[in-house]
Amino acid sequence: MAQVAINLNYEVRVKLTDYGLQLLLNQRNETAIVKLTLEEYKSQKVDREGYAAFQFYELMHRFGSHLYVGCRMPFASDILIETAQPQPL
Repeated sequence: MAQVAINLNYEVRVKLTDYGLQLLLNQRNETAIVKLTLEEYKSQKVDREGYAAFQFYELMHRFGSHLYVGCRMPFASDILIETAQPQPL
């Protein structure tokens, strides 16, 4: 398996589950003046392919406390990392 260096500021994309979308919506609506429904939020956050984009550190911040062995997954376990080119270690 090859290794690549990634930066916490890189953009990553994940396929959110309904549970993950609900967690994000709850976080958003805690401080928002205008509350959104799940479908309204999903249409803003998720692209046509079903992916949501975050900076890597933001993904960890928003979902870190929800990730543990046997957890209900907020997103599919594959994380797409978008870089210009793989950086050697």
